Amino acid sequence: MNANLPESMRALRFHRTGGPEVLQLETLPLPRPRHDEVLVEVHAAAINPSDVKNVAGSMEKTTLPRTPGRDFAGRVVAGPEGWVGAEVFGTSGELGFVRDGAHAEYVVARVDGVRRKPAALSMAEAASIGVPYVTAWEGLRLAGLQAGDTVLVVGGTGAVGRATAQLARWSGARVLATAQGARAADESFRRAVDRVIDLEHEELVAAVKDATGGRGVDIVCNMVGGPTFAPGVASLAIGGRLVVVASTPETEVRFDLRAFYRRQLQFLGVDSLKMSEAAAAHILGRLMPGFVSGALWATVGRTVPLKDAVEAYRDVQQRGAGKYVLLP
Repeated sequence: MNANLPESMRALRFHRTGGPEVLQLETLPLPRPRHDEVLVEVHAAAINPSDVKNVAGSMEKTTLPRTPGRDFAGRVVAGPEGWVGAEVFGTSGELGFVRDGAHAEYVVARVDGVRRKPAALSMAEAASIGVPYVTAWEGLRLAGLQAGDTVLVVGGTGAVGRATAQLARWSGARVLATAQGARAADESFRRAVDRVIDLEHEELVAAVKDATGGRGVDIVCNMVGGPTFAPGVASLAIGGRLVVVASTPETEVRFDLRAFYRRQLQFLGVDSLKMSEAAAAHILGRLMPGFVSGALWATVGRTVPLKDAVEAYRDVQQRGAGKYVLLP
């Protein structure tokens, strides 16, 4: 370890599950990386809905006490030769759950779980890519996305929805996406969408049929679940694929089994928590040409210091507020 490094660090911590009030800033010993790991000085770390759910006790595999935080960007301060001093970013289905996460001044990550940050991305932008874009990539991969497909994104204004729309457009697909009102459909959202379906004024299935000449879409990516499940299924063309990444608040749905097989549909589920650091880092590497070229872009809603992390968690929990990025 570098002798110039501090002996301790500040980290967000929870010893029991509950609301954001169970979180507190603590001083912990500086972690020491193993031979296959790097110690990253965290410059930015996003707050994802899954981080809030983790603190609330919704993630079965989490062990306590724990520092949350899956997505990060920063500078390597200790690790194998060739890595020290590098600006990196990463994400994981383990960080914040069974290993201490990135809502801290330093985080330990596996060497094969980080990628070097392109100069085109700020630290805050790089930290906001992880979960949304890795989840979107995996969903579209499972669905067999091809150029020329038509993709419907249900819940298009959320972080994963925006990432899905951008990736689908980058791959040569036509993109339809839902929004709840004109205010939600901001300029950044519209840049990746060919047809916005405003659910405050339009019925989903009718709008999809109108936009596709009655055919339906090849792929539905559903970021909401629950009551949007059945309309999503009805929006599919023959041979269509439905990808589900969330279901709140309802977890049980019904569908017509006869229509399912007669229309040759496929239902697919994506859980980014099952993805290792190395697998996620591989996807991040595949994404980089898109961010460097401008075909993909990260959206940072608000940056806050680590000392204000509890309030930021509260905003995400209560209002589903836009993308928060902590700056330790």
